[in-house]
Amino acid sequence: MLKKLNDMKLRAKLMAGFGVFSAIFITTVTIVFTVKLHTTAVNHQSLILRSFAELTAKNISAGLDFGDKGSVVSAFDALRTHAEFIMVHDVSGENFATFYRDPKIEDRIDPVVNEQIGRWREAKKSDWTFDALDMNCIVVPVFNSAGNEIGNLSLGMSTKSINDELQSNIIFSFILLIVTVGVGIGVVYWISGLLVRPLMNIVDRFKDIAEGEGDLTRRIHIDAKDEVGELAAAFNQFLNKLEEIMRQVARTSEQISASVESISKASSDVAGGAEQQSNQATLVAVAAEEMSATIVQTTANTGDAVRLSQQAEEATDRGKMVVEDTVNGLQNISSVVSESAQTLLELGKTVAQIGTVIEVINDIADQINLLSLNASIEAATAGDAGKGFAVVANEVKNLAEDTTRSTTEISQMIEKIQHAMANAIRAMERGTMEVEKGRALGHKTAEAFDEILKASEHVREMITNISVSSQQQSHSAEEISRNIETIAGITRNTAQGVRQIDGTTDALVNHTSALKTLVGRFKLNEQDRAQNYN
Repeated sequence: MLKKLNDMKLRAKLMAGFGVFSAIFITTVTIVFTVKLHTTAVNHQSLILRSFAELTAKNISAGLDFGDKGSVVSAFDALRTHAEFIMVHDVSGENFATFYRDPKIEDRIDPVVNEQIGRWREAKKSDWTFDALDMNCIVVPVFNSAGNEIGNLSLGMSTKSINDELQSNIIFSFILLIVTVGVGIGVVYWISGLLVRPLMNIVDRFKDIAEGEGDLTRRIHIDAKDEVGELAAAFNQFLNKLEEIMRQVARTSEQISASVESISKASSDVAGGAEQQSNQATLVAVAAEEMSATIVQTTANTGDAVRLSQQAEEATDRGKMVVEDTVNGLQNISSVVSESAQTLLELGKTVAQIGTVIEVINDIADQINLLSLNASIEAATAGDAGKGFAVVANEVKNLAEDTTRSTTEISQMIEKIQHAMANAIRAMERGTMEVEKGRALGHKTAEAFDEILKASEHVREMITNISVSSQQQSHSAEEISRNIETIAGITRNTAQGVRQIDGTTDALVNHTSALKTLVGRFKLNEQDRAQNYN
């Protein structure tokens, strides 16, 4: 029963409460008033009955004392219109004179009156009252002039008029009860409408926001200064703060989206440059291997020249050509290494720019986290009505934390890339120095060949020097080849790291899209929305 009462609408509770209260109040008042009125009427009739009895007893005392029945009966004339019966008994208890308005009651009233006279005698009272057959009755003694009791008078008056009046009062009270309750319910229905309609507007607005399709541009307009008006004003203030928070979240999500797009573009450019650098490093490695093979062949040729001095000039020409090719190859290697170093420097600048963007994203994520905290506080202030919004604020906070973790991972990857690029640059610098040494050796070899051509007598000695130089070049070429392979490996790692950065930026794009979707579930002012997107 209590559960059903709690589940009733406010208007129904007011109407039911007023109806029950009115029914209980009016019924209680009616019962008390009717009982009091009936008691008053009965007491008033008893006073009249006693007055009639005492007066009649005096009027019949002389006739009863002298046995004059006619005078006694004539004394009944004043009471015939009021009394239902009149009975006079002499001192011996015999009926002396009687009057019955309805003769049919004689057989029923005589035994009752005789029984009550006996009780009166036993009680030894001055008079005796009793109720019988819907009548108010009294028994009084009759005294003669000497003061001696010579008999008694029994008199009865009908209570039908009092009962009819009581019944009429009860019927009127029930009619009054129905009319009063009906009018009261109507008034309560009208008054409750004034109270319930504003509350229903507030409840509808809360439902609209709790279901996630809230229109934050609508407000509740209530001019009343009562508690309902204060509730509506507080709710409008809450909507103003909520709308401002959602505008800030929308602006922040747009900033994050733009930053993520910049990161994605930069990472794509870096990945392309890393792949191109890897291809170039592979080509350089192939050239270094070819150069090493050429140097080995040159060493073998110088050995043959020692054994075949007669072919020194021809061998010298071939050696000179090989040295020139070697110098040219070293020149190409130097150019490629320089370009690779420049590319790595540009890559370092790009990675540094990515780090700056990551710092901006971290700042934005902190702002979002702070905004979500403010939103949670506002939702807690709103109580149960703000629970739906508390869920949205928690989702925004989780997105900000995911963003912070992603940017931290990106920063760690960037540090690894910068460390790897620094090692690559140092390796290229060492390669460049070795290339310069190779170029110097090539020039010396060319000068040696010129001397061989000018002085054939020194062919054996010069060929020996060329053999030694060729061996050194072979070792240098092998070192260059290993360095180029190292550069290629670093470049491949750089490309892989940039691809990971690209994947992380894709995750950031998804997070910002989810954040924009959450914000889009709330309707803001169109002007504010346009400013946010601009």
